[in-house]
Amino acid sequence: MKIFKLPDLGEGLQEAEIVKWHVKVGDEVKPDAPMVSVETAKAVVEIPAPYPGKVAKLFGNPGDIAHIGAPLVAFEARATRRIPAPWSARSKRAAG
Repeated sequence: MKIFKLPDLGEGLQEAEIVKWHVKVGDEVKPDAPMVSVETAKAVVEIPAPYPGKVAKLFGNPGDIAHIGAPLVAFEARATRRIPAPWSARSKRAAG
C-alpha cells in the first residue's frame, strides 16, 4: 500500500482542515486529479493525486485537522507484472 501524506502547503503552515473529499474508497484516480480540498489559515487548496492508483483508504473526514506529513490517502499497491525472460536456464540446458 502506498501512503500519500499531507504535503507542505507553504507559508510555514503546519496543519489544514479537510473541507471536502473529491474521491472515495475504490475510486481510480489519475495524476493531478483533485482528491481533497483543505483549508489553511490563508486559503482553500485542492490537493491533486500524486500518481495513478486505486484509493484504498481516506485518513480523515470533513472538519478534521490534518498535520503536515500525516497520512492523507492510501493507494492499493499495484501488482508489478513480471515479464518472463525470453529463455530460462532450463530451456538453455535443453538447447545445449
